[in-house]
Formats: sequence, structure tokens, C-alpha cells
Amino acid sequence: MKSLTLVTISMKCSSQRKRQGSNTLKLSKNKVLILFLLISRLSFSQEQLSPNEQEGSVVENTEIIDKNQEESTAKTADEKQENTGEITRGQLENATRLLDIKTSSYSDLLDMCYQLGIQPQGDIEALRKKVAEYYGLDLNSVIGGAVSKDAKKITIQSAQRTEYVSAKTESDEEIISLSGNVLISISENNKKSTIEALDILFNRKSNILFARGNIKFSQEGSSGDTKVFTGEALLFDINKSSGVFLDGITEYNPGKSDSNSFIISAGTIGTESESTMVFTDSTLTTCDAEDPHWKIDASKIWLLPGNDFAVLNGIMYVGSLPVFYIPFLYYPTAEMVFHPVFGNRTREGYFLQTTTYLIGRKQPSTDTENGLFNLFQTNTNTEQELEGLFFRNTGRPLTNTSTDYLKIMLDLYSSLGGMAGIEGKFTKSKIFPEISFSLGLGFSRTLVPSSTGGYTHLYTGKSDWNSSNFLGFKLPFRYNLKYNLRMSLPGFNLNITTPIVSDPYFTSDFNNRSEDLNWLKLLTSMDEEETTSSSLTSLNWKLSASGSIPTGKLSPWINSFNFSTIESSVSLYSKTDTEKTTTYQGQYDPGRTFFYPSTIVPFNIKMSVSGTLLKSQSDTAAESEDPKYNDLIVPPVSPWEEEETETEKDTASKENLVNIDNFFPSLNLSVTNTDLSNPVSWNLGYTFSPYFSSELKYNSTNWRTTDDLDWTDIASSYITTGADFSLSGSLSKNPWISASSTLSLDTDWYHHPYLSEKYYTTKSSVDSIRKSDFQSRSLSLITKESLSFKPFSYFKRFSSTSLNWNFSGKLVKSQFNNDVDNPQWDFKYIDWDKNTIDSHSASMVLAADFLGFTQQISVTSNLPPRDSSFQGNLKTGISNLYLTMSSRVYENSSENDWKYDPLSFSLYFKPFNGTNTPVFQENLVYLIEEDVFSSFTSSVSWGKFAASFKMINSLPYYFSETEGMWETGETEKFLPSEFTMSYSDTLSPIYFWKNRIKINLGLSTNIRMNLLRLTESSFSFQPNITVNINDFLNFTFSSLSTNNVIARYFDKIPLFGLPDLPGESNPLVDLAKSFFFWDENARKMSGFKLKSLNFKLTHNLHDWDLTSELTVKPVLKNEQGRYFYKYEPYFTFMVSWKPVSDLKTQIDIDEGTFELVN
Repeated sequence: MKSLTLVTISMKCSSQRKRQGSNTLKLSKNKVLILFLLISRLSFSQEQLSPNEQEGSVVENTEIIDKNQEESTAKTADEKQENTGEITRGQLENATRLLDIKTSSYSDLLDMCYQLGIQPQGDIEALRKKVAEYYGLDLNSVIGGAVSKDAKKITIQSAQRTEYVSAKTESDEEIISLSGNVLISISENNKKSTIEALDILFNRKSNILFARGNIKFSQEGSSGDTKVFTGEALLFDINKSSGVFLDGITEYNPGKSDSNSFIISAGTIGTESESTMVFTDSTLTTCDAEDPHWKIDASKIWLLPGNDFAVLNGIMYVGSLPVFYIPFLYYPTAEMVFHPVFGNRTREGYFLQTTTYLIGRKQPSTDTENGLFNLFQTNTNTEQELEGLFFRNTGRPLTNTSTDYLKIMLDLYSSLGGMAGIEGKFTKSKIFPEISFSLGLGFSRTLVPSSTGGYTHLYTGKSDWNSSNFLGFKLPFRYNLKYNLRMSLPGFNLNITTPIVSDPYFTSDFNNRSEDLNWLKLLTSMDEEETTSSSLTSLNWKLSASGSIPTGKLSPWINSFNFSTIESSVSLYSKTDTEKTTTYQGQYDPGRTFFYPSTIVPFNIKMSVSGTLLKSQSDTAAESEDPKYNDLIVPPVSPWEEEETETEKDTASKENLVNIDNFFPSLNLSVTNTDLSNPVSWNLGYTFSPYFSSELKYNSTNWRTTDDLDWTDIASSYITTGADFSLSGSLSKNPWISASSTLSLDTDWYHHPYLSEKYYTTKSSVDSIRKSDFQSRSLSLITKESLSFKPFSYFKRFSSTSLNWNFSGKLVKSQFNNDVDNPQWDFKYIDWDKNTIDSHSASMVLAADFLGFTQQISVTSNLPPRDSSFQGNLKTGISNLYLTMSSRVYENSSENDWKYDPLSFSLYFKPFNGTNTPVFQENLVYLIEEDVFSSFTSSVSWGKFAASFKMINSLPYYFSETEGMWETGETEKFLPSEFTMSYSDTLSPIYFWKNRIKINLGLSTNIRMNLLRLTESSFSFQPNITVNINDFLNFTFSSLSTNNVIARYFDKIPLFGLPDLPGESNPLVDLAKSFFFWDENARKMSGFKLKSLNFKLTHNLHDWDLTSELTVKPVLKNEQGRYFYKYEPYFTFMVSWKPVSDLKTQIDIDEGTFELVN
């Protein structure tokens, strides 16, 4: 048996020795004998006690390690020295002195120095060094050698008193006695346990620990689960991690972040290793109340490795009422090899779905709800071992986190039939980053709705087994093949996707499957939820690739050689089989819809080659240039620089004066220190981008059934090719001037080499295709020129000022003569007209940096032969206040006149920095040609508040009292049109009664006033309140009211010119009347109409939640042509059990209809 060595003991000696009397362990008589037998293993001969006994002391941070681990690391190369691995008494005393020195305070060290006759000088570290040297100890030494990282380490974290006793027996027992609020920890690898007790006896030789008095034993597993034991007595074998509790209570958390802890109390609790526990005369619950609201009383409960559990002779109680009896239950939480899932569905019938993994493992369930048989499941991946037909969780962390898998699927359905399939996914290869595939073969029968409800496969008296078609071959099963391959090589990438499906309904019939079984729904005969899966309408088989060829020494003449697109694809669409749908049964046959080929693209290739033909050698010249040359070039110096320096000298004498420069800074025209010798740089490059594509098209008009499919029946073929070759040159004298020129040759060629006489039966249909081809063929030579000049590049404030010129035109362009029988192309050369000149423009930007903001004026003009136009933009201001203006004047060649775009003004003002500050914005639009203002909008936003005012040029409206409606005026005017204001906020929580009650108040309101027709204004009001009483009640109320007659609140104001309108004129009173549920007439007369009213009440019943919700909304009714609104309530009442959310009952009442939902 392994023995343990005391490595370090840190203690602080008390000035007075106190011996604490032993607490008497209060146990029942029938347990005294058990404890006597257990403790006898720890007993030793008092007649042979060593005369030296460790005196009582306060202990902190004591570490004990496994001696065998110590011996494996403590041996040195010196073979002459005998290393027995046994620690001597002198070593133990030195270890005690050493940690006593390390943990002593400054005053304790002074006392030691006085007692030992050492001169007490220096700080605390100096005193420690002197005392250690007195005993001949090294403060950095470790008694016993190095400790293996896998050693089992025991740390005594606290104890009021400790004693060390060695017994001179045959086994040389060594006992450590700890008393007074003892706390020790035991750690090994990633697992840790802690023990709290009044007294602890520890046998170092046998590694057995006995604790008594207010015991709390906490154990953390490597998989994240935690166990907490409390009791009166504990005998624990550290080597085996096993022990016995008397009168213990265990709190166990399986490791789920959203799961409750389970409390198990028992007369005797036995543990064998950290993963097996046996509870005798036990009670299991999740309720921490003194009298649990539910519990299971059992003769025995087992928690086994892998979180399996078993119950013997158990009775489940809800309150004090027994619900059902459990003679014996064993539930393996471990996963079965084939992961069976069974249940019942309305259409498919009873089913069994199995999934067997040949490679990899099932992924964790995504179901977040608690189930009755998920109580002890963990959500942490751990290593698994195969035992029979089960995978057992070992508790060791999962090291292989690969998601690769290969699985076999076998499913059976009592009505539908069956399915066999294989599926895999592999992502580890560098060359093939992803390979995924699935193949399913479905053996199914046609299911027809039955007149008695449900579905039947015996509509005609016998089963109609479905078949399919593949490339003209009839198969006795349906199929679904999906294959995806991704390959990656240096300079080359390939993707292949090929979904091949027999019919559009295979997925909805067979892919609605799971690998996790819901036991509760199964035992309570709950049908599986029916999922509606839409059928497939199209498929696309596609091979795509891209790559590049290294140019190597060909650079810079060839900088890149890329294939951006290499594709080949087949597109399929679905259509209905007209023969099968002639019968009632055939309307439900999955083969009633089939896929047919629509388009095949044999190849589609796009590539590009680019390089540099000529370039300047400025960079090389700059490197070889004499560095002293640039030093001789002195940049211009600002004449104001000296004045600025003198101003700075006087700053100290003017500290109390207002510095006007903060508002109007001086005009700093200093020049940036730029190398004026920067030579001219130029470049001439090219780009060549050809493309090739072909296409085959089918005509499905004559394909009415799958038997009509003919992959050789091609309607037409299509080929297109072309290329873009361009020469690009650039010239620049940085940063002053830059110019670029591009000459591009674009060619496109289209051709239909094959047109089936079966589908193109007339000359006109053929000529239509040929004409489209001829019109698409083109050749053009395009030039693009640009020039940019920045005259003030070396002046920082004006560096953004620039002059720009751009030109684009077709030097040569081909034109088809529209004669299909004698096709010819004419070439049109560039001319000074709009047909060949695509763009010609010049622009000027005047920019200056002042006040931390770029002041900018820009003018852009279209030049002949394009229609002339001038567009101006202005942006000026400071960072928090700026104005923008823009407009355009252009020549309308069709009317031979000049036109003006509206002149728009925009003003932005934010007076303070920060987020919760007001922001003001103004927008004004002026119509130059009409000489009127078109619109004006002023808005302000501040936190949760926003308001806006709008004016437009519109005809005025006048209210006619005789007609009772608005009438329009005759002359347009610039009039106020709309005012809106909104506020939305949720106040900070209000707390009462020592923070047990929390109230949240919220409000969202909006008013919109139509200032042209005031009676069309509206107001909405949406308050909400939430009251939460901690662990007792949660109440939520919200409502939405709207008011479309707010004009009557302003009819007394002469400005609006309204007649006396009926109804309440006080908006607050009117709002209150809308909540007079006891007065129907008051609610009818109120302008505020209730759109919705919501109440929700959740009562926390510890382990249960009682939730009731009431929603009231007006519903439009029609009774004999009379339409009216009636408030209809929708009420929901639900009781759910927190530990098992599947156990719930819900009652819905909607428009008088009562429905019970489980």
C-alpha cells in the first residue's frame, strides 16, 4: 500500500498551548458498533507512542503528496547514496521548522531571534534568512524531492490544532490529528475534493481518513459534475477514493448549466471511487425545502459510472401523496451502440430509427428542455468505452474533439415502410478539407388519407410499393444521394456538389429523424410532433474550381496567371407526372412529381493574365542616390513661424485673458517637410481576360412522365467566348500630379451550333435565335483617360484641393446590319458625339482644413459632346456644427433648354459631445425653376425623446361644416404639414421591502398631427409595468391604445379653424374613460380605443410554476351584413414542473373554445 509523506507543514505557534477537548460523536446505538469497527483500523498502541509528540498549533496550507510519486522523482544520479524513500524524523522536524519560518510574521520572527540569541536586524526577509541559517536550512529547498504532476496531493488549508503521533508497531503507523474547523483538500490531475469537519484523524501509512462533526465533503469530477456530502461521520480511503457516510445528505449536480441540483439523503452513503455511490434508506428530490414538495423514497439508490442510476423499492410522492410505486428501475444514461429512437406519428405510424457510428460519435443533443430521464445526463463531452451494447462515459475529458463520423442508418415504419442509409463527413485532411456524403434507400408505400382519420396504405386493398427511375432504369426503391467534396492544393481549389434524389418528397418522408429518445413522451403516449417539410423544387449538380499558376521568374512581365472560374453544372427542375395524378391514390404517390434536366453547362472558364511591361526605376535610383543630396534641399519656411514663437513667449503673462485663437486660429501656412527631388514615376501594364462557356438546353414540353425523360433529347446548344485585353499606363509626380490612360479591346462572340428541328420547326424561330447571336457579337476599342492635379499638396491646410479631368469613349465599335441571311458588321469610329463619347467631365475641389473640419467647395461639369451640366456642393462648419448645400444645372438637349435640380440645404448641430445629448437637424429644399420652397424639415432628438416639424408646398385645406369634410384651396402655399413627437423609455427598477419587490415601469407614446387636415391626426399610448416579488410572483401588464380624434382637443383654439367637435375635450379625462370597464358608454365615447390588453401572472411554487396569461383584442365581427368590433379574450393557464419541463399542463381558451394542451 502506498504511504504518504508529509512534505510541508506551515504553522503558526500559539503563545499558549491549549488542548481542545474531543467532541462526543452523537450517533444512534445501532451505528456505534459500525463506527467502532471502522475506527479500529486507525487505532494504535499507546504503550509504544514516540516520546516526542507534535504540540498543538494553528495550521494553514499543509501539503501532503504520495510518497511513491515522490520517490520516482527524488532519486539522483548518485547511486552510492541509499534512498529508501522513507522520511526520517529529522527531515520531518526540518520541514516543520522551515515552513514555520516561511509563514511567521515579523513579530514572530523577532521572538525567535531573541530566543535563539540572534541579532534582530533587517526586514522580514532578512530575519527569515538568519533564522534559517541558524538551523542550517535553505529557504528554497523542498524536503522529499520534486513532486510529480500526477501525484495525489493533500493540502491542509486550515486547522486550529494539529498533532503528529508515530506508533511503534509492526506497521509503523503515523497519525496526524487535526481539530477545530478543519479544512483539507485532495487533488489529483483535474479532480479535486475538499473535506470540512470539526476533527479529522489521518493515517499516513494506510491513507485512511476519519472525520466527525459537521462534515461537508465536496467532490468535483473531471467532466464538470459536482457532489456535495454533509453528515456526522465519514471514513474515507484516499487511495481508492471510497468511503462511508453516516446520516449523510448529498447534493449532486450533473454538470448541466441549466439543471437543478439533486438532493439525496440517506442513513448510510457508500462511495466506491468517485463515480459510484450507494444510498441506503434514501430520499431523492430537487426541492431544498424542509418538507420537499416532491420526493422519491427508496430502500436503495445507486449512482453508477457514466451517470447511470437505479432505484430499488421506491415510491414517488407529490407533497405527502404517493403517486406511483417503483419496484425496481435501472436506467442506463449511457448511449446504446445503435442509438434507437422509437415513437408514433399520424402518417408514418409506429417507427424505430437506429443510428450506428462506425467512425466518430453522436454529437450532443440540442434539446435544451429537462426531461424525466435526462436528470443525470451531462452536457460535457467525455471519453467513452464500449461495454456490451452501451457506450459508458469514463469521466475523462474528451481529447479527440474531431467531428468526423461515418454512420449507418436503419429505420422502420409500420405504415410507411423503411429506410437504409449511410452518411459520413471527414474534415481532417489538408488536401481534402471536407468530404461529406449520404446515401439513403427508401422502401415505402403510398399513404392515402383515410375517411376515418389518419392514413392507410391499403386504399385499394393492397399495398402500393413505390419505385423510382434512374437514368432510364426502373428501381424498386427511392433514393437520396448527396455528395460534397472540397479539395485544396497550393494554387488550386475544387468543389463538387451532387444531390441526386429520386423524388421531391424523399426528404420529408425519411429525413425527419433523431438520435435522441424522449422517454417521457414515449411513456405518456405522446405522439411525435408532425413537422411539415416542403418538397424540393430544383436540384443543381455543380463542379467548380479556381486556381493560379506561379509566374516565378516571369515576373514582372507576368505578375499573375489566374483561373477565377472553372465550372460545370447540371440544373434540374420538378414537374408533375400527369398520368399518376389521374387516380386518387396516385395524387399521393411520391413519384407524382419527378425531376427533369433543364440546362447543362459542360464548361464555363474565366481566366486572367496580368503583368508589367515597363516601369520607372525611381525606387532603385532613390536607393542608390547620395543621401546628402536631400539634406541640401531646404524646404520653404513659413514667414509666420517666428511670430507664432513670439506669441508663445507671451502666453504666460496672458493666462487670465480669453484666448481668441481658440475661436479663430491663426492661418498656419507652414509647408510639410517633403522631398522636392521626388522624380517622376511611370508604369505600363496589361491585363488579358478571356472566357469560354457552353450550354445545352432541354425542352420539357413533351415530358409528361418519367418514362418520357430522354437525356439525349437536346433542344439547343450554345457557345460563347470573348476576351478583354487592356493596356494601362500611369504617370505621376507625387503628390502634385497624376495621370492614367487605359486602352481596352473587348470582343464577344455568341453562337448556337445546334438547334433541334423537333422544337425549332420554322425558319422564323431559327432566325430569331440566329439574330440574337449576331446582335450579341461585338468588337470595341475603348479608351479611358484621367488627370488629377493638386497644386497645394505641400500646404497641409490646402492639400485636399484638386483639379480633375476624366474622359471615356469608344475608338472603334462594331454594329450588326440586322440581315440574318447576309450578316455583316460595320465599324463605327470615334466621333465628337454622344454615341461614341461615353463620359467627359472636369471637376474642381477647393478644400481647406480649419477649426478641425474640412471646408470644401466642389464643382463638377459635364463637357461636350455630352450634355452640359454643372453640379456644385458646399460643406462648411466645425465638427459639431456644419452646413451642406448642393444643386445642379443641366442642359436638356431634347427641349433645347437648361434645367435646374432643387437646391437643398442641410444643417447639423450637436452642441455637446457624448451620446445622450441633443441633436438638431434642418433640411430645406428650394425649387429654383418654380421659385418656391418645396419642403422644410426640422427635427430634434435627445435620448428617448424625438420631435419633428415639417412644411411642404401644398394646396391648403378648409373644413366645411355643411359638408362635414375637408375641401382644397386653389393656390399652393408653403404650409405646415406635420408635427410628430415620440417618447419611449423604461425607468430604472424601483425596489421595496429590502429589495424583495422590484417594479419596472415603461412607456412608449407617439403623437402625429396632420397640420393640413387636423382631423387625421393620431395618438398612441403604450404603457407597461412589471412587478416581481422575489421567488414568489411575477406580474406583467401592458396595453396599447390609439386615438384618431385628437382634433377635438384643439377645436377651441382659433388658430386651427375647427368647428365645435363632439366628445371630451380634456385628453387626460378622455384617456381615463377608456379604462372604465364598468361603464360601456364611457368607453364608447372615449377617443382612446383599446387595441390590446395583456396580463401575465407567474406564481413561483418552488418546484412548480403556475402561469396564467390573458390577452384582450378587438375582433371585427359580421352579423347579417352588420360589421362591428367585439373584444375577444384569449386565456392561457399552464402548470409546469421545473425539474422536468416536459411535465406540464396547459389550457387555452380562445373565442369560447376550450383546448387542453399537454
